[in-house]
Amino acid sequence: TSRLFNFADLTTDNVERIEVLRGPQGTLYGSDAMGGVINIITRKGHGETTGFVSSQSGSYASFVERAALSGGADSYDYSFGASREDTNGVSAAGAKYGNTEHDSHGNNTFSTRLGAKVNEQLGAQLFFRGFSARNDLDTSGGVGGDDPNRVAQDDEYFGRTEINTSFFDESLKQTFGYSLSSLRFIDNTDPDEMNFQSLLRSRYNGGLQKADIKNIIRITDELKLLAGAETKIESGKSSYFSDGPYGPYQDDFERRSLTTNGYYTEIQGAFLDHLFPAA
Repeated sequence: TSRLFNFADLTTDNVERIEVLRGPQGTLYGSDAMGGVINIITRKGHGETTGFVSSQSGSYASFVERAALSGGADSYDYSFGASREDTNGVSAAGAKYGNTEHDSHGNNTFSTRLGAKVNEQLGAQLFFRGFSARNDLDTSGGVGGDDPNRVAQDDEYFGRTEINTSFFDESLKQTFGYSLSSLRFIDNTDPDEMNFQSLLRSRYNGGLQKADIKNIIRITDELKLLAGAETKIESGKSSYFSDGPYGPYQDDFERRSLTTNGYYTEIQGAFLDHLFPAA
C-alpha cells in the first residue's frame, strides 16, 4: 500500500474545474510533477452569499445529499461543500454465479476554500478536502465469491495554505505554500458461513508534509522564468495479519519517514499566438 491517491472515492462536489497538464508544463506544480499533473481546483466563492441543499435517490437504495455555501468580494472569498452518498449496490462477485450479498458503499466528503486579499501585493488562501468512504468487498468474482463481512475503509484528508505576493508591476510573482495530507486504509474481514477459515486485518497509515516556494519572473511579455524549491517529509506504517487454510501470516512495517528536497527551473515562451516553447 502506498500514498497513491484513490480516485475511486473522489467526488466532484465543490470542484470548479480539473486541469490535466502533460510533460514539462507540470513543473509549474513542483519538482515531482515533471511527467505531468492532474490539478483539481476547489470552487472559489464570488459575489453575494449563495447556497443550496439537494437530495437524490435511485435504484439499489441509492441516496445522495449535498449542501454548499459560497460568496466573496474584492478582499475575501469563501466556499464550503459537503455531501453524503449511500447505496446498497450489487454483488461485485457476480449474481449469475449465485452470489446474492449486496456490496454497499458510503462516502462523506467535505471541502472548503478561503481567500483573503490584503492589498495588490499580498494575499492568502486556504484549501481543505477530505473524505471518509466505506466499501463492502468480495473474495472473488466467481462461484462462492461473496464475503458478507469484508469491509474496506478509506479516509483521506488534504490541506494547503498559500501566501501569494506580487511585486514590480507583476514582474515577480511568488507563492509560499505548506501542504499536509493524511491517509488511512483499512481492509478487514472475519470468518463467516461462506469463508469460515478467513480472517484479515490490514491497515496502512501515511502522511505527507510539504513546504514550497514558487517564483514566476516575467522577463518580457513573451518570456517567463519559473524557479522553485520544495522540501517534503513522507511517513507511513502498515500492519497485516491473516489466518486461513494455510495458517496465520503476519507482516508489520514500523513507521518510517523520508525527506526529499527538490528544485526546478523552466523557461516558457509565447510567440505569434501559436508557438509556446518550454525548456
